[in-house]
Amino acid sequence: MSQEPLRLLLLDGHPGWTASLRSLVENQGLQLIACSHPEEAQQRLMPAEDSDPVDVVVVDLGIGTLARQRFARWVEAHRLSLPILAVGPQLDEPSRVQLLESWADDVLPQPLSMPEFAARCRALWRRQQLRLAQEQARNPLTCLCHAELTMLVEEHEVRLAGRPVDLTPREFRLLEFFLRHPGQILDRDTLLEQVWGECSSFELDPKTVDVHIRWLRIKLEADPASPTLITTVRGRGYRLG
Repeated sequence: MSQEPLRLLLLDGHPGWTASLRSLVENQGLQLIACSHPEEAQQRLMPAEDSDPVDVVVVDLGIGTLARQRFARWVEAHRLSLPILAVGPQLDEPSRVQLLESWADDVLPQPLSMPEFAARCRALWRRQQLRLAQEQARNPLTCLCHAELTMLVEEHEVRLAGRPVDLTPREFRLLEFFLRHPGQILDRDTLLEQVWGECSSFELDPKTVDVHIRWLRIKLEADPASPTLITTVRGRGYRLG
């Protein structure tokens, strides 16, 4: 997973620039996802089962001041924890300072040097991973980890090998219960009581648990048909690890 190329989402304000940039970026071992409007970028950033997560957001300053500010606020409001690199021509010192103090994590003037552009994107991603690790150290009770899986409970955020995973509230609570009881065999009734509610073991079909675990496996396992994270203990229940 760590050997996969970083995925960059480009909010492009200059039609035609994306095509020339794409091949240059791919030569640096990066993957480019281009959007021409903030609304399109927002839709792409909302995690879905059929789309790969984004690692770094690149904002072309040609999209306009108000649009890019709104987009940056939207990213922050949705707690996406994504670093944002601003690129644009004629960036004097006051302009760079204003961007860094308002919403950008880094600024790079055009024309771009591809090696520097790629290096800055990787550096932004590494700093983001370090920040998450520091949050885990400061908040051990609200940060749950297992192998490459990290859950920030208060932020309602789950990451697998550093990449965000989109879970429904029920899936999140189910995974949280497994993470708080690693290595324990948990039967369906226990999971229904603890995740769905005290009376759920009488009101719900126990197979509800099986369905939600199957959905978790689809989102978390490299091969959902041969799970290694949440495993089945025949005749007894499920176990994390």
